[in-house]
Amino acid sequence: MHPPIHDPDALTDIALNLLESQDKGFWMLVKGQSMLPIIQDGDRLQVQPLQDPPVRGEVLVFRRTNGLVAHRLLRLSQDSRGKRTCLTQGDHTLSPDPPISIDQVLGHASLLHRGPKVLHLDTPAWGRVGNVISVLQLAFPPAEKNAWVRRGFTACLDFSLRVYLAITGQ
Repeated sequence: MHPPIHDPDALTDIALNLLESQDKGFWMLVKGQSMLPIIQDGDRLQVQPLQDPPVRGEVLVFRRTNGLVAHRLLRLSQDSRGKRTCLTQGDHTLSPDPPISIDQVLGHASLLHRGPKVLHLDTPAWGRVGNVISVLQLAFPPAEKNAWVRRGFTACLDFSLRVYLAITGQ
């Protein structure tokens, strides 16, 4: 019998390696505010493995040194060696994340649970919303994202979420 493991990072690595080896989805609890207002602290995301290359606007889940991150894909590119990289960014952050290899991506968020509400993030409607968010993120470089631009952007995201919920009855 092996001794118990008390290191949370080691337990996370073991669990993720097991999930990756079985090519199955998993649930993650959202911590933080980087994806406000659509994805909020305390929401749960269902993460499904990528079956096809990700598309701009999808919420990708990947590992960072401080745990798992769920951020929106802004751009998928390929370097001179043919290695594909993802440029991601939180909806509520001022600048993109450092690029990651597509191999670091654990999957994409397909469902969002918030209390009794369930949002299907892999629908064409949410794909369009995600695409618009990505285009807007790329259109405004970090230096131009002052407080007024950020408030307007957040208001547009909040409005998009409310319209979607009203249309779908969720």
